[in-house]
Amino acid sequence: MKRHVRLTLALLVATAVAVVAAVGAGAKGTTSSRAAAACGSIARARAKDPNNLLPTLHLDPAQLKSYTGWNHQIFTSAWAHWKPTHKPPYKVAIVWGTVPNAFNQYTINLIQKDLKQSPLIDKNITVTTASSSTAIAEQLQQYEAAVAQKPDLIIFDPISPTTAQSYIEAAGKQGIPTVTVFNPVDTPYAVTITRNTYIDSTQVASEMVKDLNGQGTILEVLGTPTSATAVDEQAQWRTVLANCPGIKIVGPAIGFYSTAVAKTAVLQWLATHPGKIDGVLQTAAMAQGVMQGFQQAGQAVPVIGQIQAEKSVTAYWLQNAAKGYKGAAVIGGATDYSNLISRVMLRMLAGQGPKINMFVWKLVPVTEANLKALASPSWTTDTPGEVEVPKKYWWTKNELDRLFNSPKLTKGTQG
Repeated sequence: MKRHVRLTLALLVATAVAVVAAVGAGAKGTTSSRAAAACGSIARARAKDPNNLLPTLHLDPAQLKSYTGWNHQIFTSAWAHWKPTHKPPYKVAIVWGTVPNAFNQYTINLIQKDLKQSPLIDKNITVTTASSSTAIAEQLQQYEAAVAQKPDLIIFDPISPTTAQSYIEAAGKQGIPTVTVFNPVDTPYAVTITRNTYIDSTQVASEMVKDLNGQGTILEVLGTPTSATAVDEQAQWRTVLANCPGIKIVGPAIGFYSTAVAKTAVLQWLATHPGKIDGVLQTAAMAQGVMQGFQQAGQAVPVIGQIQAEKSVTAYWLQNAAKGYKGAAVIGGATDYSNLISRVMLRMLAGQGPKINMFVWKLVPVTEANLKALASPSWTTDTPGEVEVPKKYWWTKNELDRLFNSPKLTKGTQG
């Protein structure tokens, strides 16, 4: 079933820019296209739940709210009544994308550490990574190689979710579940664990508009061109900016979720597009590179929208807040994310059976009111890593219980 996908980087970038421009312009019938009623306001949006599954879960109000605007289809999970066919330990394979930043590295390391602490897991976890952010064919071959080893479960960070879907479904029909991270895959055969781009992106864009008083130029810095999150995030930014005549979007730069690449992309943009930039919206993990690009170019650091706020840029915000500098951010570090992934996986391997295919990782807004509480004065603009979500905001055992059919099967799980 090997497939060869040969796409050049230039074609990927061109396609991505065309797609995000079309989505940003607003496609009829999607939650992403609903323009806000006023500049900077966030439109109310329903989750993409055509079978009305969310009400059947009896989530508490805060938990249900975390699915607001969720724009990937919610299905009954194909693994709702699945359990491994043999006794533990269970084999797990990890098929990752690239590791372009500290967040990715921390996450993949912490997942393995968390899993190996459970008696359910075979300590020999197979890990492969892609050689580049455009190596779609290579990654799919790695996924097929993992399937051929007959693991009990695969963790997959798909570079191209739409291309990966048929592979995940083929593995599922062989009885092998896949847990996808970062990029949602719209199939019952994948259990996706990622953040809600609608909530996080609209919150950051709304705060930026307020910081700019509805006036100014905004540069968008996108991650991997094939990333579903990059397309989704730009679409959500546009719902907030739709009725802001004083805001001008001056184009996308591509940063590939890398500090170094984002810095170079910003420097190239500034060199070829003279004029002041008031704000930058970026699709996670590139804020430090954006800041460094402006500093090296000798320009004032603009308001930087941070999804998964980085310690370095948050430190800059804290250090310059008294001078009038403002930021816009939500926090989501690797510790919380990897822990949620591990907990869901262990519950699946324990036979609990996920009710639906989409699990939301909750991020927390940073405001001027809570900035000092969330940021450490010891951080500098060179401090690596993301700001971690305080444990009081993590998904509780009771919240996760509502998403599984047999939550009492707890042997080997983490709660």
